[in-house]
Amino acid sequence: CLSFLTPSLLTGDRTLVDVVVHEATHSWFGNGVTSAEASHFWLNEGWTNYIERLLQKFLHGEPARGFSFVIGQAALHEALKGYANTPKYQRLVVDFEYGEDPDDAYSSVPYEKGSNFIYYLEGVLGGLDAFLPYVRDYVTTFTGRSITTWDWKAHLFGYFEKNGTPEQVAALNKVDWNAWFYGEGMQLPVQPTYDESLVKDPHDLAAKWDASRA
Repeated sequence: CLSFLTPSLLTGDRTLVDVVVHEATHSWFGNGVTSAEASHFWLNEGWTNYIERLLQKFLHGEPARGFSFVIGQAALHEALKGYANTPKYQRLVVDFEYGEDPDDAYSSVPYEKGSNFIYYLEGVLGGLDAFLPYVRDYVTTFTGRSITTWDWKAHLFGYFEKNGTPEQVAALNKVDWNAWFYGEGMQLPVQPTYDESLVKDPHDLAAKWDASRA
């Protein structure tokens, strides 16, 4: 399982490091642990997007992680809007019918809704100190295998039932799983809170630019 990086990503100023990190991360999420079929494609891209942004936190700080999630929200909104007439493709888990082309559902949804879901679970379970050991166990358990969303969910519960606290298990039981897996429409089931400290200046500049045209 190889990830190929075009030389155009190696710009010398690290402006495309997020793409390099994303594709390298596929060595574990998508190549190492692979979705069993197209209905569970979010396991490949949602996890990879989440880890890409987590590594941005360690490279550039939490504000950079939050800024990337905010940018991703715009892409998610456009993808969801594009599927207004086919709301089935707004879901995280898409149950394809016989003869249906999975490529019709390819968009930012599995990337962005998936990474937001995992980011939300990180917070629900108590933050990175609690969540990262689970991530390691997830990869160790399933590397070399193709899995479904239900395999992943069963492992998540099993890990915290064995290694977590009653409070963490209770928190998992309160998650609206159906809303995350099968929810349609323009909104996430729960809107996570990001560090938006890098967002203010670009928004202020855009507002001034827009006002100057009046």
